[in-house]
Amino acid sequence: MGRIRIAVALLLAAPAAGRAAQLRIAHEPVACVPSDRHLRISATGLPAGQVRGAELQFRVGVERPWYAAVMTARGGGEWQGMLPRPGPALREFEYRIVMTSDALARAMTAPVAVRVVDADAPCNAVAQGSLDASIVVRVPAGAPLVPPVPPGFSPAGVITPQDEAKGSKVIPLLVGAAGAAGVAGSVANDRKVVATPAPDIPTFAFTGTSPNPGTVLSLSRTPLVVFITMSREPNRAIDLAWRLELRSPGVAAPVCLVMEGVFAGARRPVSLALLGPLSATGACGERFEVSRGRLTVAIGGEPVFDEMLSLPFRVEP
Repeated sequence: MGRIRIAVALLLAAPAAGRAAQLRIAHEPVACVPSDRHLRISATGLPAGQVRGAELQFRVGVERPWYAAVMTARGGGEWQGMLPRPGPALREFEYRIVMTSDALARAMTAPVAVRVVDADAPCNAVAQGSLDASIVVRVPAGAPLVPPVPPGFSPAGVITPQDEAKGSKVIPLLVGAAGAAGVAGSVANDRKVVATPAPDIPTFAFTGTSPNPGTVLSLSRTPLVVFITMSREPNRAIDLAWRLELRSPGVAAPVCLVMEGVFAGARRPVSLALLGPLSATGACGERFEVSRGRLTVAIGGEPVFDEMLSLPFRVEP
């Protein structure tokens, strides 16, 4: 049976004015995607000039809640979204597209079932192993924020809208540390500058990881948590920009994995858990070993901790 082209217009809110054209979505369903690949989904909203926003919703079962990835406008009414990577243990998931018009009417496609196949299996999906930008995912009510994806998907490259909002305040951390951030210690606007006292910066110490070093680290199933401790409670809450680079064994070892983020409002307790999307650089293959990691922490763009740590892991997809 040939592919069926979807054009659905389920209006969930009536247009503010009766003259508005009915919102429709034109989309060609995708039947499969290779495991460990980001699926790219495209759809066109009609009339093109009336689409205000779009999101790509996905779930791992008919009784499960919908997660939602932000879609971006590509021009001519086309919208595009990327999904997190499904792991090899996930055999199937569903997605649907929801668009909103300027009149706040909504339209959505019927759910589409997608098979997760092996990398060498025939599949004409538009998919890729790496990302040019983070995927912003809205987590459904009642679901855990960590990881921000349903079971079976990798959280690598995925951030929440809260993380994205923090990113609007970031500044470069270190040369070569793409995407790392710091937050300024004062607030300014057009009318006034509100000064804040200089933070009493404690010292920092690395205290461990979960899972423990020496174990297997799965990119699709095992989030990595890094634990650090402040030497004392600072006089006010501070924001930490941090980055972890995991390297393979050897003298000139490449960086295999990168994890980074911003810990906002560190003060009490003094023990902190650092967690963010763990992304493979592609320099070490799909299965590899890492032996050490460089952990960097900065406040206001100034490094306050920078150490090479012994962090042996066997890494699997």
